[in-house]
Amino acid sequence: EAFFEETMNDDDVNDIDEDAKSHFSNGSNLQSHISGETNSSKPIPKLKPPRFVSRSQVLQSRVNPPPPPKAWSLSKTASDSSIMKKHVEVLRLGGERYVTFVSEQMGIKLNRASDGVIRVVSVLEGKDFIRSGTLRVGDVVREAVGVDLRRPITNLMWGDTVALMKMAPRPITLVVAKE
Repeated sequence: EAFFEETMNDDDVNDIDEDAKSHFSNGSNLQSHISGETNSSKPIPKLKPPRFVSRSQVLQSRVNPPPPPKAWSLSKTASDSSIMKKHVEVLRLGGERYVTFVSEQMGIKLNRASDGVIRVVSVLEGKDFIRSGTLRVGDVVREAVGVDLRRPITNLMWGDTVALMKMAPRPITLVVAKE
């Protein structure tokens, strides 16, 4: 307040008052606006106070995301689609394995390559990462949190899948296969 009082003189205050009066010159009264009075007879609705939800309640609540669509489109253009189909035919995979993640942190890095296939880039071991099943660098992710990743996917679909994996309550399961 002291800084404000030192830098403003009476002329500045009068200029501000004139600006405010010109702003409210459309017929409304500046004094009634300041006091909270309005010309309309409609009451302003009251909002309900926010409901407190504890962290433990949030963590215990089950998120039931809607199931993913049966068939997601691959690409927008026919040429891109044919390139992806050719790649899928060349991709040779071993048998599928299930890996279940119990801890909040998964301890893995996944990458969606330009071919639209999701691969495991790194796997961290340690007591912070509780999982059952074998996961190796280079494995191809075939399914994550119920989302079918057996066909090449777009960047947008991958972003949604990553968000779903982060939000999903544990344990979650990935289906992987050796390339």
